[in-house]
This record gives sequence, structure tokens and C-alpha cells, in this order.
Amino acid sequence: MKVKVTAYLHEESVETFFKLVPVSKRSRIVRSYLINDYTLSKERLQSDFSIEKQSDENEMKALHFFLNQQAIRKLDSVVESLSLLSDENYTDTVEASRSRVLQVIVNQINNKYKADPIPKSIRKNRVFYLPISNKKKLLKYINAREVTPTIEDFIDKEYEGPNISVDELKQRTKENMELINLSLDQATIEELDEYAKKSNVKRSHIFRNVVAELIEKFEQGPVNIQNQLYPQLDQLVNEMKEFATEEEIQEAIMQYQVKY
Repeated sequence: MKVKVTAYLHEESVETFFKLVPVSKRSRIVRSYLINDYTLSKERLQSDFSIEKQSDENEMKALHFFLNQQAIRKLDSVVESLSLLSDENYTDTVEASRSRVLQVIVNQINNKYKADPIPKSIRKNRVFYLPISNKKKLLKYINAREVTPTIEDFIDKEYEGPNISVDELKQRTKENMELINLSLDQATIEELDEYAKKSNVKRSHIFRNVVAELIEKFEQGPVNIQNQLYPQLDQLVNEMKEFATEEEIQEAIMQYQVKY
């Protein structure tokens, strides 16, 4: 399962990050940059991590990122290296923490994309086949209109790939299958495809495993869909504030309630 890690950033950095990176891609972009692009620079050690440049957390804004195990290992490796380098070169003047490393990474991402913001994802209709029993279980725990955001949220924040063998993923069930039609964010589709490529299976195999793990999670404890959806809604409302007034946002929400 992915791990939620909190970083504290200046409000200006957060606002820039929100403008440059769409909500559905934020954790994924940070994970990718951390794993593939970030290196700890001795030359920038003091300028990036100086305690003197760190503000009080009360003056900062908290951002939550959901990191897979590979990203967590890289993050902790950077923190450990930072501690060793600071002890060696800048005793008691450099802060070594997950939050501070993520703060530096977000600032680097802002610099990377400031001239070319990441485009918002396009939603695409995708059809999958699920065993009838799993589809019924899924709809037992969540309302039909909450299926797409719940699955997307689970993939982005918790799912780390199949927990069974390739043979088990490909195994044909004797149970009848039923269609489920979803409008998925392109970022979600790409993540499914990444897992499929790693396991040498089809996207549909991974999707069925996602649903199976999600059902397993529901069966292990109480489900609070509001707690899962509210953080996403908060982020969407913050984005809407960039081009709409508070009254227009409230009207749009009311129309959505009437629609459903």
C-alpha cells in the first residue's frame, strides 16, 4: 500500500504547484520525479536545506503525497545521505527530513514546468469485465456514482500493483462476467498500463485485481466514502477558485445535487 507523506511548503509554492500540476497527477508527478530525476547535490546542500531558510510550520501549508515503496526508499535514502553530509560539512545548519526533501522537490518541479504546465487529463470511457459477484460486492459498499472516484482514489493513493502471481492474474474464472463502464482519468489509465506492462498482462487483468483488493479493503473494516472523497473535493474547489467566484461554485454544486 502507498504511504501518505506530509510536506510543509510556502503558500506561494503550493499555489504555483496547483497551477502547474493537475490534481489527479500531483502524487504521481512527485513519485516519478523523486525516483527518476532527483539527486542530492552537495553544491546546493546549504542553499536548499539550510535551517535558517526554514519557516515555522505554522506559517506553511501542508500538502499530502501518496508514495509507493520505491519512492519511500528513495526519499529515506536522500534523508539519510543528507544527514551524513550535514554532519560532515554543515553541522546543525541543515535540516534532514522527509518534509524538507519533498519541499525542495516540489520547488524543482515548479521550476521545471513553469514555462510549460502539465495539461489537465482527459477522461475516457473504458469498459471492463468483472465477475458478477465482485461487481455486486463493489456496489454493496459504494454507490454507483461513487465507483469511478473511489477506484481512481484507491489506485492513486494505495494500490501498488498485483498481490498475486501472473498466472493467477490471467486465470479465467468459471463465473459469468458482467460489464462495468467507467469514465477514467487518463492518468489512471496510464497507471493501470504501467502495472500491466510490469506484470506482462493486460490492463483488464490489473483492473480486476484492483477491484478485488478494493473489496478486500472494504471487507476488513468500515467504509467511510466521505473521508475518501472530501480531500479530492477540497482540491477541486481550490482549482475552481482560479476561474470562478464562490457564488458560481456553490451554484454548480447545487446543480450537481439536483442532477443526481
